[in-house]
This record gives sequence, structure tokens and C-alpha cells, in this order.
Amino acid sequence: MALKTRKTSLNLSEEMQADLRIVNFWNIEGRYPDYKNLAYKAVTKEYIEEKEPIIKNIRLCLIEKMR
Repeated sequence: MALKTRKTSLNLSEEMQADLRIVNFWNIEGRYPDYKNLAYKAVTKEYIEEKEPIIKNIRLCLIEKMR
């Protein structure tokens, strides 16, 4: 089921929202430097290789929705 985000008019699937929560976790270092070790431990090369297609899909989807 697609959900409308609260602050935009974008309709994002629950799956994409879950994927964006993962991406948000990756950005934790910039906002909260004390937690960077937590992020470093969670993110391995294999993990990134697995998530890369998801990130590319999110990017393409958001670009399309902004047109």
C-alpha cells in the first residue's frame, strides 16, 4: 500500500519508506558523530553491494516523481 508522506505530496510505497529509513541510518554520522561506530559496524562491503540497487531505484523513483 502506498502511503503519502507527511511533508511532501509524494506517494511512496511502504517498501520504499523502509528503504529510506535504512538510508537515513547511514546518514547518522553527519548528524550524530558519537554514533558513527554503530553505523560502521553495521555497514559491510557485502551489505552495501546488496543495498546499492535499492538506492539506485529510490533515486530513479524520486527523480521521476519530481518531474
